[in-house]
Amino acid sequence: ASSALAQPPQKRNEFFVGVGDASLMFTMADLATTIGTLGIVSYDDAEGGIQVVGGYQRRLNGWASLGVTASWASSRRTVRVLGEDAGEAERRMTTVMADARAHWLRRPGVELYSGLALGLSNWTDQWEEADEDDTDSTLGFHLIPVGIRVGRDVGVFVETGIGWHNLLKAGLSARW
Repeated sequence: ASSALAQPPQKRNEFFVGVGDASLMFTMADLATTIGTLGIVSYDDAEGGIQVVGGYQRRLNGWASLGVTASWASSRRTVRVLGEDAGEAERRMTTVMADARAHWLRRPGVELYSGLALGLSNWTDQWEEADEDDTDSTLGFHLIPVGIRVGRDVGVFVETGIGWHNLLKAGLSARW
Protein backbone atom coordinates (compact mmCIF):
# COMPACT_ATOMS: atom_id res chain seq x y z
CA ALA A 1 0.00 0.00 0.00
CA SER A 2 2.83 2.43 0.76
CA SER A 3 4.31 2.15 -2.77
CA ALA A 4 0.89 2.94 -4.29
CA LEU A 5 0.83 6.24 -2.35
CA ALA A 6 4.43 7.22 -3.11
CA GLN A 7 4.93 10.45 -5.05
CA PRO A 8 7.53 10.69 -7.82
CA PRO A 9 10.53 12.82 -6.82
CA GLN A 10 9.99 16.53 -7.46
CA LYS A 11 12.05 18.09 -10.26
CA ARG A 12 14.18 20.72 -8.53
CA ASN A 13 15.69 22.64 -11.47
CA GLU A 14 13.88 24.93 -13.89
CA PHE A 15 15.23 27.01 -16.76
CA PHE A 16 12.99 29.58 -18.48
CA VAL A 17 13.10 32.07 -21.36
CA GLY A 18 10.46 34.61 -22.25
CA VAL A 19 9.65 37.93 -23.88
CA GLY A 20 7.70 40.98 -22.86
CA ASP A 21 6.97 44.55 -23.88
CA ALA A 22 9.38 46.99 -22.24
CA SER A 23 7.94 50.11 -23.90
CA LEU A 24 6.03 51.24 -20.78
CA MET A 25 9.21 51.01 -18.69
CA PHE A 26 11.14 53.06 -21.28
CA THR A 27 8.27 55.56 -21.53
CA MET A 28 8.38 56.08 -17.74
CA ALA A 29 12.16 56.73 -17.90
CA ASP A 30 11.65 59.20 -20.77
CA LEU A 31 8.88 60.95 -18.82
CA ALA A 32 11.19 61.27 -15.79
CA THR A 33 13.85 62.89 -18.02
CA THR A 34 11.31 65.31 -19.50
CA ILE A 35 10.08 66.31 -16.02
CA GLY A 36 13.64 66.51 -14.66
CA THR A 37 14.71 68.88 -17.46
CA LEU A 38 11.52 70.96 -17.08
CA GLY A 39 10.44 70.04 -20.60
CA ILE A 40 13.66 71.04 -22.34
CA VAL A 41 14.33 67.43 -23.39
CA SER A 42 11.47 65.26 -24.63
CA TYR A 43 11.10 62.11 -26.72
CA ASP A 44 8.89 60.80 -29.51
CA ASP A 45 7.26 57.39 -29.15
CA ALA A 46 9.69 54.50 -28.80
CA GLU A 47 10.25 52.01 -31.62
CA GLY A 48 10.86 48.46 -30.47
CA GLY A 49 10.90 47.88 -26.76
CA ILE A 50 10.93 44.08 -26.68
CA GLN A 51 12.54 42.62 -23.58
CA VAL A 52 14.09 39.15 -23.53
CA VAL A 53 14.19 37.43 -20.12
CA GLY A 54 15.89 34.21 -19.03
CA GLY A 55 16.59 32.55 -15.73
CA TYR A 56 17.07 29.58 -13.51
CA GLN A 57 15.09 28.52 -10.42
CA ARG A 58 16.09 25.89 -7.85
CA ARG A 59 13.22 24.40 -5.82
CA LEU A 60 13.95 24.45 -2.09
CA ASN A 61 10.75 22.53 -1.29
CA GLY A 62 7.22 22.28 -2.68
CA TRP A 63 6.42 25.88 -1.76
CA ALA A 64 9.57 27.95 -2.42
CA SER A 65 12.32 28.43 -4.98
CA LEU A 66 15.36 30.68 -5.41
CA GLY A 67 17.21 31.60 -8.56
CA VAL A 68 18.55 34.27 -10.87
CA THR A 69 16.82 36.17 -13.66
CA ALA A 70 18.53 38.23 -16.37
CA SER A 71 17.06 40.43 -19.09
CA TRP A 72 17.97 42.60 -22.06
CA ALA A 73 15.83 45.26 -23.73
CA SER A 74 16.36 47.94 -26.38
CA SER A 75 14.36 50.68 -28.07
CA ARG A 76 14.95 53.67 -30.38
CA ARG A 77 13.26 57.07 -30.33
CA THR A 78 13.71 60.64 -31.54
CA VAL A 79 15.12 63.10 -28.98
CA ARG A 80 13.77 66.65 -28.98
CA VAL A 81 15.51 69.61 -27.35
CA LEU A 82 13.24 72.65 -27.00
CA GLY A 83 10.89 70.96 -29.49
CA GLU A 84 13.54 70.61 -32.23
CA ASP A 85 14.64 67.21 -33.56
CA ALA A 86 18.03 66.43 -31.97
CA GLY A 87 18.51 63.03 -33.63
CA GLU A 88 17.86 59.40 -32.77
CA ALA A 89 18.72 57.79 -29.43
CA GLU A 90 18.92 54.12 -28.53
CA ARG A 91 18.33 52.95 -24.99
CA ARG A 92 19.50 49.53 -23.83
CA MET A 93 18.88 47.96 -20.46
CA THR A 94 20.41 44.84 -18.94
CA THR A 95 19.46 43.36 -15.56
CA VAL A 96 20.70 40.54 -13.36
CA MET A 97 18.63 39.84 -10.25
CA ALA A 98 18.33 37.28 -7.46
CA ASP A 99 14.79 35.89 -7.57
CA ALA A 100 12.68 34.30 -4.79
CA ARG A 101 9.29 32.72 -5.53
CA ALA A 102 6.41 31.32 -3.51
CA HIS A 103 4.45 28.56 -5.30
CA TRP A 104 1.03 28.85 -3.69
CA LEU A 105 -1.14 26.66 -5.92
CA ARG A 106 0.46 23.44 -7.09
CA ARG A 107 -1.31 20.90 -9.26
CA PRO A 108 0.35 18.29 -11.49
CA GLY A 109 0.03 20.37 -14.69
CA VAL A 110 -0.75 23.88 -13.39
CA GLU A 111 1.01 26.10 -10.90
CA LEU A 112 0.37 29.63 -9.60
CA TYR A 113 3.20 31.62 -8.01
CA SER A 114 4.37 35.05 -6.89
CA GLY A 115 7.90 36.39 -6.64
CA LEU A 116 10.32 39.17 -5.81
CA ALA A 117 13.66 39.93 -7.49
CA LEU A 118 16.41 42.39 -6.51
CA GLY A 119 19.69 43.07 -8.28
CA LEU A 120 21.60 45.25 -10.72
CA SER A 121 20.06 47.25 -13.57
CA ASN A 122 22.33 48.86 -16.17
CA TRP A 123 21.02 51.53 -18.61
CA THR A 124 22.90 52.78 -21.66
CA ASP A 125 21.68 55.69 -23.78
CA GLN A 126 23.46 56.27 -27.08
CA TRP A 127 22.75 59.53 -28.90
CA GLU A 128 23.33 59.61 -32.65
CA GLU A 129 24.22 63.31 -32.77
CA ALA A 130 26.46 63.39 -29.69
CA ASP A 131 28.34 60.20 -30.67
CA GLU A 132 28.67 59.22 -27.00
CA ASP A 133 27.13 56.84 -24.49
CA ASP A 134 25.57 57.70 -21.16
CA THR A 135 25.67 54.68 -18.83
CA ASP A 136 24.08 54.33 -15.41
CA SER A 137 23.74 51.40 -13.02
CA THR A 138 21.19 51.25 -10.25
CA LEU A 139 19.40 48.86 -7.93
CA GLY A 140 16.74 47.00 -9.89
CA PHE A 141 13.66 45.27 -8.56
CA HIS A 142 10.79 43.26 -9.91
CA LEU A 143 7.61 42.01 -8.24
CA ILE A 144 5.55 39.18 -9.74
CA PRO A 145 2.05 39.50 -8.24
CA VAL A 146 0.78 36.45 -10.16
CA GLY A 147 2.41 34.00 -12.52
CA ILE A 148 0.96 30.83 -14.01
CA ARG A 149 2.85 27.88 -15.46
CA VAL A 150 1.08 25.14 -17.43
CA GLY A 151 2.86 21.86 -18.19
CA ARG A 152 4.92 19.26 -16.40
CA ASP A 153 8.51 18.79 -17.67
CA VAL A 154 8.13 21.37 -20.45
CA GLY A 155 5.65 24.17 -19.99
CA VAL A 156 4.55 27.67 -20.85
CA PHE A 157 4.21 30.57 -18.43
CA VAL A 158 2.60 34.02 -18.25
CA GLU A 159 3.50 36.53 -15.54
CA THR A 160 2.27 39.93 -14.49
CA GLY A 161 4.90 42.25 -13.10
CA ILE A 162 5.87 45.54 -11.54
CA GLY A 163 9.46 46.69 -11.99
CA TRP A 164 12.30 46.22 -14.47
CA HIS A 165 10.90 43.10 -16.18
CA ASN A 166 7.77 44.75 -17.63
CA LEU A 167 4.05 44.42 -16.95
CA LEU A 168 3.44 41.17 -18.81
CA LYS A 169 5.75 38.48 -20.10
CA ALA A 170 5.30 34.98 -21.46
CA GLY A 171 7.60 32.15 -22.43
CA LEU A 172 8.74 28.54 -22.14
CA SER A 173 10.26 26.62 -19.25
CA ALA A 174 11.78 23.22 -18.72
CA ARG A 175 12.20 21.25 -15.48
CA TRP A 176 14.61 18.45 -14.71
